[in-house]
Amino acid sequence: MAEGTRFKLLDEHVHALELKLQEMATGHDQKFEELHQKIGAMQAEEQSRYEFLRREAANSTKRWEQLMDLLTNQQQCSASKGATTTLSQESRGILPTPPIPLLRDDSSAFQFSTKNNISIPIPRLEFPNFSGDNPRNWVRRCEKYFEIHGITDSQRLEIAAMHLEPRADIWFHGYLAEKGEVSWETFAHDLCKRFDSNGLRDIVEEFNKLAQHGTVEEYQEQFEELRSGLLATKSQFAPEFFLSSFLSGLKEEIRASVKMFKPSTLEQAYEQARLQEQSISAMMKKRQVKRVKGERSMEDSGKPANKSK
Repeated sequence: MAEGTRFKLLDEHVHALELKLQEMATGHDQKFEELHQKIGAMQAEEQSRYEFLRREAANSTKRWEQLMDLLTNQQQCSASKGATTTLSQESRGILPTPPIPLLRDDSSAFQFSTKNNISIPIPRLEFPNFSGDNPRNWVRRCEKYFEIHGITDSQRLEIAAMHLEPRADIWFHGYLAEKGEVSWETFAHDLCKRFDSNGLRDIVEEFNKLAQHGTVEEYQEQFEELRSGLLATKSQFAPEFFLSSFLSGLKEEIRASVKMFKPSTLEQAYEQARLQEQSISAMMKKRQVKRVKGERSMEDSGKPANKSK
């Protein structure tokens, strides 16, 4: 009789534990659903913030361009007035007004000084050296340097030749002895052809095979590197092509959610992919915590109670 009562109590205890576990599972599911909704709301809010910041950046760029145009027009007007005044003064025997000077301060930064004492500083830039690697990037940086400092076409090759490291310098001397006088454009084209180890076909093949295997950040870095190589070849690739390629290379669980937001630019796709990756990581951690708590509850319920003496 005592044995039957003991089994009955044990069954009731097990049944009570099952009900408790069921209640806990229901409660966790509800909390998980609430968390998922909160994450969705956060994603929508971040998208709204991103759009706002993008518009503000575009407006700031537009205002800056307008300011630069205004300053340029003012300089041109001052120069034309100065020229007119110079002619009238010379006819009267008066010394002309000096031109707008190009100043250089102690920090070795150039400044344009206008008549109204408006200074536009140009930061000091180091000319890049070329060791033989990534020639297209080096040519692009050289041309940006020439543009900022106003280097003429006849001076560009001479300046660039002084910044060739031994490997490239040896090739350059042989190249110059064979070609004679060459322009900067011809030299840049031949240099890229000589030192670019990856041709267009290799870059396109690698780009088409690219897929995400690690984090979104790692995949984005590989994607941008290959995309830069394709753009440097001056081949015609539409922005939609790069957007579609990036989305197709994402992991399946990330790709579906990112496509749901219908990004129209690569920047939007990058942002949505990172947010979705963070969301999935948070849900996986939540499930892991839930599983560990469930296992601990089962272990605690399986331990025999201490018998009172």
